[in-house]
Amino acid sequence: QRLIISSNNECERKRMSDSVEIGSYYPLPWSPPNNYPQIIEVAGPNQTGFSALNVNTDSEAIAIWLVDAGSKSENTAQSYRREAERLLLWSTTIKRKSLSQLFREDFLEFSKFLSKLPASWKMTERYNRDSPEWRPFLGQPSVSTQARTMTILKSMIRYLVEAGWLKYNPMPSAKQITTQSGNPVLRSFTPEEVECIIESLNSMPANTAKEITMKARDNWLFYLYWTTAARASEAALTMSDFVERPIDGVMSWVWNITGKGNKQAELPLSSRAILRLMELRKCLKVSVLPMRNDPIPILPSLSDLTEKGTLTRIPAPLDRRSIDKRFKKIFERAAEIAASKGMSTYQLERGSTHWIRHTSIREFYDKTGDLKLTQQFARHSNVNTTARYAMQDMKKLKDAIE
Repeated sequence: QRLIISSNNECERKRMSDSVEIGSYYPLPWSPPNNYPQIIEVAGPNQTGFSALNVNTDSEAIAIWLVDAGSKSENTAQSYRREAERLLLWSTTIKRKSLSQLFREDFLEFSKFLSKLPASWKMTERYNRDSPEWRPFLGQPSVSTQARTMTILKSMIRYLVEAGWLKYNPMPSAKQITTQSGNPVLRSFTPEEVECIIESLNSMPANTAKEITMKARDNWLFYLYWTTAARASEAALTMSDFVERPIDGVMSWVWNITGKGNKQAELPLSSRAILRLMELRKCLKVSVLPMRNDPIPILPSLSDLTEKGTLTRIPAPLDRRSIDKRFKKIFERAAEIAASKGMSTYQLERGSTHWIRHTSIREFYDKTGDLKLTQQFARHSNVNTTARYAMQDMKKLKDAIE
């Protein structure tokens, strides 16, 4: 497990007073970001002094929570780690406190801090953690993202209280937190914007074999997410997860998805998606349709593609950052097309990979009007999550009011 805590024998942990300089604070159990101080590890009034956790610092206790809470999904573990680190960086640099020194008013202040981040805490684009340009946040978090952050942190504090590491839970109730759940419909694309995205894909250059393959791959990228409502992390495996089997007596292609929390699901692939998949595989000079034990990634990186369009080896899968970058490029071109038509570019300029999932689920419900079927399509554990997509979008509401 990657999120393993530091060995107690690695160094002798000391209880430190508030007068210790920031440079001497012990680091988190994972690599700290470049140009940031080590996290304050003072034993605060909320620390019990003994617990079920065989650790000596707040950060080590958090690392135990990360291993436990993220054991089923690496993506969940990474997401939780990111939120915990943001709180600890804020606590160290802004409040000059350790986790066990934070009181309820501190968490209320952190909630307000999230709602209006200073520029010094935000990146305009992604940088590696060892870059001097790295910041804890990629832009201003949305209202729903702020709410999710506080929910994750509340879960972390609850765990530490139940394990006996902390005496009490200082997290404010949901009513006291100034964030609120966002409407996913408002973070999706309209049919007109989807048309601009498709035009953006069609306008990609195709003068060389390499460009033709890149265009086919990006078309497949979009149609896969648009027709399946895939999460960004769900397309990291190989095409052997696509299998052909009968559905109501007709042979159909089905995607065996390993989804959030390692939950397994089957989802039929549409003919539109299969067509784009065949175009890509034809460009890659492999079998037109996936085979058993097919080694080609669902979303292959084409960094090793020659100018003649041939592969020098089995490609690596696109990582999440690369997928985000590809969609950003697609959305940028789509925004230019929208502007040429006199349309607003606001949504396309703000869009992300996850907006495609929101768009897909909203369109599915609009077409079917079936909440339970939409829940199955979206692979939501709770139908109340799906019900948020049943809300009419603002354009329909505006038209109805008029």
